[in-house]
Amino acid sequence: MYNLTRNVSLISLFAVMAAVAATSLMYRFIVVADSTAQERRTQLMISRELANALSANLHRQRQARQVRDGVLKSALDEVSLRRLLADTQFIEIKILDRKGTILFAREPALIGTRADDIPDTILSGKELWVSHMSRDAELDEPAGRFAHRKILSTYLPISLDNDGTIDGVIETYSDMTPRFLEIRNSQLKFALAVLMIGCVFYIALYLVVRRADLILKKQARDKEEHLQLIESINKKLTEAHRQALQASEAKSVFLANMSHEIRTPLTAILGFADILSHRQVSECDREEAVRSISECGRHLLRIINDILDLSKIEADKLELKPSRISLFSLIDSVMSLVNVLAQEKGLKLEARFEFPVPEWIESDPFVVKQILVNLCNNAIKFTDQGSVELLTSYRQEENRIVFAVRDTGDGIDRAHLAMIFDPFCQVDNSDTRRHGGSGLGLAISRRMARLLGGDIAVTSTVAAGSCFTVELDAGPAAGEHLV
Repeated sequence: MYNLTRNVSLISLFAVMAAVAATSLMYRFIVVADSTAQERRTQLMISRELANALSANLHRQRQARQVRDGVLKSALDEVSLRRLLADTQFIEIKILDRKGTILFAREPALIGTRADDIPDTILSGKELWVSHMSRDAELDEPAGRFAHRKILSTYLPISLDNDGTIDGVIETYSDMTPRFLEIRNSQLKFALAVLMIGCVFYIALYLVVRRADLILKKQARDKEEHLQLIESINKKLTEAHRQALQASEAKSVFLANMSHEIRTPLTAILGFADILSHRQVSECDREEAVRSISECGRHLLRIINDILDLSKIEADKLELKPSRISLFSLIDSVMSLVNVLAQEKGLKLEARFEFPVPEWIESDPFVVKQILVNLCNNAIKFTDQGSVELLTSYRQEENRIVFAVRDTGDGIDRAHLAMIFDPFCQVDNSDTRRHGGSGLGLAISRRMARLLGGDIAVTSTVAAGSCFTVELDAGPAAGEHLV
């Protein structure tokens, strides 16, 4: 997300390189300029001393009446000049007359030759002196030892009588090559020092920026995690709100259904009670009224028991009492409890076993029986024709007992399969429901199965039927004897 370290590092690196190059060039420019100016001042000073010496010599000769032809030539005293120039570092000194003839030179072979490089501004008196630097210069030396060097040359006009007349020119030549080499070496050292300082600055800046980058990245991560946390909380709140609405709606539906389920048998009980209060009721009608009152009472008791059972499970108040159970006796008991309802609807009720199965299992007999009775009653209630089958099998390697309740009833749509185990839920919540019930049977059965270390699963096809499979821990008694 952040490239602060990379960007600042690149900018700093370029800045350090540019600073090294710029300071190195500035250093070279300043030192070269200073060295050149210093050498030029030395040349001018020596040239002026030569001019003064020539003027003094000419004055002495005039007093002694020894002046020869050519004022400048008469003023030359080669011996004294060479003595004066003995300690100078110039590679060449020339004294020329106005015509360019060399009257004196440190190299004797040049005397008497002509030079054509005298600036016109010197001879005309427009400039007091002229100086320039020649790169890769070649002096007119017989030995050629000053070829391809950096030469600083200075031209100073000579006026012996101080009357403004230019009598000649003094030329001085200095070899700046060694000094330039020293400057280059010092420039390299200076650049190295600046580079080291720049590297220290770069490293310090890198560490500071790196730290800042890490802080920014951490802040970004914290912000992202905070946003994710907020989003997660919002999702949880939305889901909780949705579940609360569903629970409220389910409870509203449950209360509406309960009002119907309770009001209908109560109305029947009160109606038959009124019938029994009349003395003219026949014995047959009396027996029918008593039977109806008994059935309605049992229906009310089942509804109340379901509500109480669910309340106990949700409050963790349901106490399990495991014991040894005869598997075959358990199935016979379940079949006897649901057989009457199956016969009333004309359904075939069948119990089958996939052998081998254990003769005994260890669990809570009341809870296991209630689970199987609930599933069988549901299957019978939602099956109008065909059969209901209870299939019992055993997975020995996992020590699991499996009960499968199959029916040929209405079936359940795939969209409703995920919600049929929710409390107060019924697939058909319409006011014209064909089947009664509280909608708690499957919810209670699944929670009981899970308390016993198992679970309930369902597969269903609309108009073909459903299969509810109960899988429970068979307990240690299951492996003792298989049949």
